[in-house]
Amino acid sequence: MKNVSLVRMTVEDLAKMKNISYSKALDLFYRSDVAEVISNEATGLFTYTPYSLAKMIKPNREN
Repeated sequence: MKNVSLVRMTVEDLAKMKNISYSKALDLFYRSDVAEVISNEATGLFTYTPYSLAKMIKPNREN
């Protein structure tokens, strides 16, 4: 994944927003649709702020 800093900052924002640990937020991030499309430049998600990306992640998605 090219956007390592973006991922890290998104996970940090997600952890703060949901009041969960960084490791739980990281797991939630990688189970999300956002993680699947963030590195695809055609989606434009790489231009979003970490906070905006964190808000897009749904907490109960099953894989």
